Order: sequence, then structure tokens, then C-alpha cells
Amino acid sequence: MKSKSPFRFIEVIPSKNLKITNPETGERLSVESSTRVPLNAYWTRKIESGDVLKVSPAEQKHEPVNTEKNQRVSNKILTK
Repeated sequence: MKSKSPFRFIEVIPSKNLKITNPETGERLSVESSTRVPLNAYWTRKIESGDVLKVSPAEQKHEPVNTEKNQRVSNKILTK
């Protein structure tokens, strides 16, 4: 019988055009889609400070603050 993981996981996405690194993987979070991370003290602090947004799996696409570059990326996504 499989035991369940003691960790809960959440989906997050960076906010405010910040470059957030996942300490477990050393990779930056994608602004295009959410990243699954464990719900622990590190990510709770990031959520409370507003550095990342907790999203539901249905809300995986997030539009960051519109800059010229982000607007071009948004237009490419919308036209696909």
C-alpha cells in the first residue's frame, strides 16, 4: 500500500515581474505557467510578501505587469 506524501503542494507564479528562484531546483519560476512547489515556510513567506501568487491549476496562466516586452509575449500567446 502506498503511503501519501506528508507534504502538501501548491501552484505558484511570480508576481511583479520578479525573478524568483526555486531553492530546491535552482531554476527560476516561469512567468508563462505555474510551478508546483511544496507548501512550506519558504513559499508561505514568498506568498505573504507578494513575491509569488498562489494559483489554482485552472488559473495557471498569469499576466504579469504589462511592459512592452510582456505585451509582445501576451500578444503571441493570444494569437496562437
